[in-house]
Amino acid sequence: MIHSLARRRRFTSAARSRLYAFALLAPAIIVVLLVIVYPLVIAGQMSFFDVQVFRRDRGFTGTPGWFNYRDMVENAAFWRSLQVTLGYVFWGTVGSFGIGLFTAVLLNQPFRGRFLARILVMMPWPIPGVVAATIFMWMFNSSFGVVNYLLLQVGLIESSVPWFTRSGPAFFAVTAATIWKGYPFFTVTLLAGMQSIPKELFEAARVDGANAVQQFRHITIAALRPVIGISLVISTLWLFRVFDIIFVMTGGGPSGATETLAIQIYREAFQYFQMSYAAAVGMVTLLLSVIATFVYLRLTSKSFY
Repeated sequence: MIHSLARRRRFTSAARSRLYAFALLAPAIIVVLLVIVYPLVIAGQMSFFDVQVFRRDRGFTGTPGWFNYRDMVENAAFWRSLQVTLGYVFWGTVGSFGIGLFTAVLLNQPFRGRFLARILVMMPWPIPGVVAATIFMWMFNSSFGVVNYLLLQVGLIESSVPWFTRSGPAFFAVTAATIWKGYPFFTVTLLAGMQSIPKELFEAARVDGANAVQQFRHITIAALRPVIGISLVISTLWLFRVFDIIFVMTGGGPSGATETLAIQIYREAFQYFQMSYAAAVGMVTLLLSVIATFVYLRLTSKSFY
């Protein structure tokens, strides 16, 4: 009888603890359901209908089907935007990660003025995307931009490059602005991870005869693997939805050279008012983000070596 009462009290205490934890999480769960899950469900449902925004029967009317996805697959503009998006996400991630890792390694070293250097390196992060795009529009201006001036001075080009009227230069300019805006995120996360690595590991490695490259490879990178994985996932998800930088700098041009899926979704929804088609493209973009997240987590959960 005593043991039964004790078990009942433990069960009641455990149930009370679970209920208390759920009560604390309930507001966040409700917000996620209303702000994220519900719009995704509506967008997914919309992608199977032909929703007309300026008609009386503008709701989910008619017979649902895959016609929006069929039109998307048969649309050459979609495949061009998909190719641009994948290239933009790849080079944006590689560039941001490379510069972020480099600056994190530098800022992790003791030197005079390190605090000021850290502040200067982080400056691009809080700048709004529209402001960053405007800065790079001036820098890459074909008439008086500082980029053409420097390239002419060092002899890399013979005449000014029309950055925003040719496909390759326009894509490079947009990607450069994105990398400049995004690399401080990697700097912050990687620097925090480096400072959490015990210094005893490096001392033991030096005693065993490991040089600086070997220490960086087998200690720093190995210890940062979880941080790298999460950072790459967050950066990739951000790049898939970048709109402001591209829209301000090129508007998706010239000739669709910088039109990512995010730009195409905007055009289809708010310029052509094809809400259902835009929802279908959005669902494909979401699927690509999920696949990229899964691949990153799988790669970074395993040893690099």
